[in-house]
Amino acid sequence: MAIEDYFKGSSQAYGQLAGSLLAGRRKEDKKEAKRALIASTVMASFGALQNKQKQDILDSTNDVKDKYQDIFDNNEEIYNKKRGARADYLSYKENPNDYIETKAAELFNKDLELQAELGTNPYSRISKADLTPESYESAMEVLEEKRTEAKNYIEAQAGNAAVTTQTFTKFNAAAKEEYEAAMAEVKDDPYKQGLIRSAFSKIFGTGEEKKNKLLTTLNEAKTKRMQQESTIPYMDTVKGKEELIKNQIKTGEEKASKDSFMYETKTMRLEKQEKEIIKSIEEARTKNILAGSKEEKELEDNIITAYRKGYKVSKIKELDEIQENDIPAFVSTFIKVDRIREDAPDMDPTDFLTVKERDLYDLGMGITRDDINAVEEIRNTENRLEVVSQINSMIGQETDVSKNLSMIDGNFGTNGTDATGLSSVYISNVIRAKTHLMNKYDMDDIEALQTAMDMQLEGVSIGKGGSTTDDEYNRGWIKKFFTSQEKTHGIEYVNPDVENLPIIPDTANLHAQNLNEYKYLQNRTYLDNEGNKQTLRPDRVGKKYTVDNEDFTVSFIVNNENKWIPSVTYK
Repeated sequence: MAIEDYFKGSSQAYGQLAGSLLAGRRKEDKKEAKRALIASTVMASFGALQNKQKQDILDSTNDVKDKYQDIFDNNEEIYNKKRGARADYLSYKENPNDYIETKAAELFNKDLELQAELGTNPYSRISKADLTPESYESAMEVLEEKRTEAKNYIEAQAGNAAVTTQTFTKFNAAAKEEYEAAMAEVKDDPYKQGLIRSAFSKIFGTGEEKKNKLLTTLNEAKTKRMQQESTIPYMDTVKGKEELIKNQIKTGEEKASKDSFMYETKTMRLEKQEKEIIKSIEEARTKNILAGSKEEKELEDNIITAYRKGYKVSKIKELDEIQENDIPAFVSTFIKVDRIREDAPDMDPTDFLTVKERDLYDLGMGITRDDINAVEEIRNTENRLEVVSQINSMIGQETDVSKNLSMIDGNFGTNGTDATGLSSVYISNVIRAKTHLMNKYDMDDIEALQTAMDMQLEGVSIGKGGSTTDDEYNRGWIKKFFTSQEKTHGIEYVNPDVENLPIIPDTANLHAQNLNEYKYLQNRTYLDNEGNKQTLRPDRVGKKYTVDNEDFTVSFIVNNENKWIPSVTYK
C-alpha cells in the first residue's frame, strides 16, 4: 500500500473521534477532542492537495498527447507526400545509371520548346538519322543538361529522412520515443506522485536524481527528433506549412486589392465606381474638353450617373437641383466656364454666359448673386412647406393647372422635405423666383410667392419629362414605342429677369438668346402679318416676329440654323 493511502478516510475518522470525546465530561477528553479536530482539518487539507496533484498530472498528460498528436499527424503528411520521391530513390539505389537516363528522358520530353521542334516525344527523335549533325549535337547537349538535372535532384533527395526511410513506423520512431519520454516525465516525476512521496523526496533529496534522469531522457529524445526533422525541407515542416499558408493569404489579399472584379464585394465595386465617376467630373477642367467631343459626352454621362445615384460632387454642389434634361446644357456651360477661366483668369466667366446658362451654372455650383442666397432659401424647411401647402391646395382643384402640376414627375410630399424627382426641383424653382422677386423687385412675401408660382407654372412643359429612370432607359425601343403610359411633364426655371426684360434695341440680342434657349418662351404665341396665330419656336427658316414702337421696330427672323436673329430699324 502506498504511504499516501493511509490518509484515505482519515479526516472523517478524526472528526468522528472528536465528536465522541466532546460528548464526554472529563477534562482530558476535551483536550483530546481539540487534538482530533486539528488532525481532522490537517487530513482534509492533505486530501485536497493530493486531489490537486492528481488533476495536475491529468492535465499535463492531456497537453502532451495533444502536442505530439500534431507532430505525428504532420510526420504522416510529410511521409505520404514523399511517396514518389521514395520510389525514385529506391530505383536510383538499385541502378543509378538507368534511373538517371530514364529521368533525363522524362525531363527532355516535358520541355515545351523541344516539343515544338521535335514533336510530342522529343527523346525518341534523338538520332543521327532524323537530325542534322548540328541539330543532333545540340540535342545531345540539352540531354546532358537533363541528366545533370536528374542527378542533382535525386542526390538532393538522399538527405531527406522522409525519402530514405522505407516505413512510416521507422520515420515516426524518433517522435514516438520523445512522446514516451515526455509522458514518463509527467507520470513518474517523484514530486508529482503524492504528497508524502513528494515531501520525503524534497527532505531527503531522493527525488532529484530521478527527476534529472527523466529530463535528460526527454531532452535526448527531443534532440534525436530534431536532428531527423532538420533533414526535411523547411516548407514540409509544421512551421514551414504555416508560413506557406500565411504567404498564400497575403498574396491573395494583394491580388484582391488589384483585381476588383474577382475579389471585391458589390458594395466595394459600387464605392469604387462612385469614386471613379466623381474623380472624372472633378478633373474635367484639366482635360481641355471641346464642345461636341467624345470627352464632353463622357462627362455628360458621368454627371447623369452621379445625378441618378445621388453622388455628392464637390464641383457641382447642387446637382440634385438640376433636372436631368438640363444636364447637357449644364455640361456645355460647365466646359465653357472652365475654358474662359483658363484663357481669361482675371475675368468673371459667367459674364459671357446667356441668362439661361448662368441660371443653370449658378444653381449647380451654388453661386449667390446680388447678395441673394437662393440656395439657403431653397433648403429652408419653412419655405418648402409654404410652397408645398400652396401646391397641394391647387392640385385638389379640378383645373388645367392642377392637372399639369399632378403630372410632374415625382411627389410633392406634405412636409416640405419629402418631395422627390422633378416635383422637388419645381418647389426649388418657386422659392428661387420668390426670393429673387422679394430682394430685387421689392415684393412682399405673399405677392412674391403668388407671382413666382404663376411664373413657374408657365415653365411646365407637356410630355417633356426630364428624370428618366434606369428602367426606362433599359426597356428598349419596342417597349418604349408601344407603351401606353402618359409622358410625365418637364419643368423649366422661369427667371424673373427674363420676364421683366424690355424689348428695346439695346436688349434685342439678349432677347433673341432667350427665345432660342427657353422652351416656355417658344411656346408663347403671336399673330403674324397675315393675322395667323404662330408659336415662337424657331422651326421654319424665314419665320418673322416683330415688336413695334413709335421710335423703333425690333424684328426677329429665323435663320438657316433655326435660330432667332434680331434686327433694329429706327423711325
